[in-house]
Amino acid sequence: ANYVNKESLYEYLYNFELKNYRMILAHVERYELFREKPELLMELYHKGVLFQVNSRSVSSRDRRMSKWVDRLLKKGYVHFISTDAHSLGQRKPAMKDKYRYIENLLGRRADDIYCNNGLKVIHNEEIYTEEPEDFRRQPFLFKRRT
Repeated sequence: ANYVNKESLYEYLYNFELKNYRMILAHVERYELFREKPELLMELYHKGVLFQVNSRSVSSRDRRMSKWVDRLLKKGYVHFISTDAHSLGQRKPAMKDKYRYIENLLGRRADDIYCNNGLKVIHNEEIYTEEPEDFRRQPFLFKRRT
């Protein structure tokens, strides 16, 4: 499900809200929609959506993916890290090594992303997050040559 459009996503979100659920959008790093329009992540966050990425996407061999996930992490758009493992034979979990990477990148926030937020979901507790950074680019200031 690499393709999703804004309309279908908002329809799902509306249906979740009707049932008083909070959406956790899994594999957020895989959706081209967000790479093309990352400002949609802020819109979804303001509607109560939380975001999860796969551990194997963190510091991935795919440099484009790795840079995108680093950007999501640094800007505060990752609330959960989990595996996409379906067995111990295929797509093995890479949680421990990836934790060290994220801890070096984010410090103590890594504990929330890896463990604390997941426990809060299990115990039906509120997850408090800081406002993520806006993806809109800051204007460049050009110095005029004299």
